[in-house]
Amino acid sequence: MKVTLLTTSGCHLCELASLQLEKLQKLGKIEIIEEVEIANSDKLIKKYGASIPVIKICEHELYWPFQLRDLELWIERLEVNDK
Repeated sequence: MKVTLLTTSGCHLCELASLQLEKLQKLGKIEIIEEVEIANSDKLIKKYGASIPVIKICEHELYWPFQLRDLELWIERLEVNDK
């Protein structure tokens, strides 16, 4: 499963979200983590500038705040619904 993290440099909440994703990757819950720098796109800044970090899987989005367990349960629900 590929997970996208919408982020920007200097965002401490984004760093926390990234660490959570890395933990889930080590546990085999996700395969690929793609980080997208929103500062490179006016469209992304407009849509997500006040909301980051945001985690996307396909068209599904999870907005901060979330804890590791919240993230894990969200991913599990998406996997069940995709089957």
